[in-house]
Amino acid sequence: MKTLVKDIHEIDKAIKIVCNEIDSLMQDENSIILCSSDNEIISLSSKLRALHFIEYPAGSIEKSIKKMLLDACFAAEISGPGATEPFLRLTSFCLKRSRQDCADFLTSFNSEISKFDEKIRNNMLGVTANNLWDVLRRLTHGTKEFEIVKSTIESIGLEGKIFISESSSDVTLVEILDGYNFVLDVIAKPYSIDAWYGNDVRCLVIDGMIETVAEIHSLLESANASKESLAIIARGFDPEVIKTISLNNDRGTLNVVLMKVPFDISSVNILNDVAVVCGSDVLSSEKGQLISAVKINDLSSCDKMIISQNNVNILNDSTSRNVATHASTLAITRDATNDSFIRNVYDTRLRSLVSRSAKISVPKSSAKKGLSIERLDFILRSLKSLMKLGYYERVKEEQPSYIDQCVFADTNALSIGAIKSSIEHALRFIDLLARTGCCVLSVIPKQNDNLG
Repeated sequence: MKTLVKDIHEIDKAIKIVCNEIDSLMQDENSIILCSSDNEIISLSSKLRALHFIEYPAGSIEKSIKKMLLDACFAAEISGPGATEPFLRLTSFCLKRSRQDCADFLTSFNSEISKFDEKIRNNMLGVTANNLWDVLRRLTHGTKEFEIVKSTIESIGLEGKIFISESSSDVTLVEILDGYNFVLDVIAKPYSIDAWYGNDVRCLVIDGMIETVAEIHSLLESANASKESLAIIARGFDPEVIKTISLNNDRGTLNVVLMKVPFDISSVNILNDVAVVCGSDVLSSEKGQLISAVKINDLSSCDKMIISQNNVNILNDSTSRNVATHASTLAITRDATNDSFIRNVYDTRLRSLVSRSAKISVPKSSAKKGLSIERLDFILRSLKSLMKLGYYERVKEEQPSYIDQCVFADTNALSIGAIKSSIEHALRFIDLLARTGCCVLSVIPKQNDNLG
């Protein structure tokens, strides 16, 4: 693998500089790190200055190390909310110790990790219905944050889906939404308005592209005669098809919505999910099915469909049992894999199959008062992690290990997700440095697979 630089002394100096920057950040009580994930801003820590704003000369070793550090830091926080600070403390400590006395440090490192892991496993605590609100109160800063999250969870349940957005209103609003939500590219819809509402909507789901108007001519004539709403979800549409549908929608002769499934890895199976919710089959030429042979009475109907921009909300009580079975199967498949990317793909699909959700709209002015999208996002992600993996209450020790001190510092409790993620990504980062040419770290151990 290509090395960062040939002179090991330059690498050593660069690591020292970055470690000093980390140490200075850890002493700042008012700073914050932000990162972008899926076009959403995520708060990584309320006690850190934005590390990505620290500038190093272009092409310098420090700049390369900082880039790797930020990537690892973001990955740690997304994997385990609250992991940023313990990750940075542990990373800085390991780098400094390995610079001073690499052999001696490595001799004890794996042993210390194993002892720490055993202690966590034997003393972890769970989040239950009895202590849920106590845990939430410890996560929130003030009564307002607590009440907003608590009332939202009470309204939609622990399995509900919560969206957070910025609002031009002067007050924080919580809107409860029923139905399944999918992100689809809305190609055409009736009326030039923001939202479209349809009742008893006929649904056609196609694993393919509609290339000519002739393929759906019979369907369109039937929809016009019966005045029924029609939703067509496919891989794509020819421009002439889109033009014809849009023209007839504008004239009022049709009430048809065209939606395209995005071409990305996370959307590969979205057609199946939409079909289960709508109570229909996925039409495919591979099964010998022709679009032109489909009659409107062959199509299933969903109770209600609401389209706002590219968010499609579907209400359909008749398929709730089938959707629950489908979601259960997906959850089993997700739990059977250790690949974090694949698990995230399944998580995205499962979130769309939750029939009750809430939207929290936060005014821009609220950020000055401490309430922000970033704070609510962090609280909700942390609560989810706590409920899934539990947490650890720190036990006072006369001589705590350096791992204890790095992970907890002045904190008395931390989620298992944050603990696991901080250690896991710190080891990955150090190993990455070794593999990119930092030979002073070339004997850093592999990631400990025993960490829970």
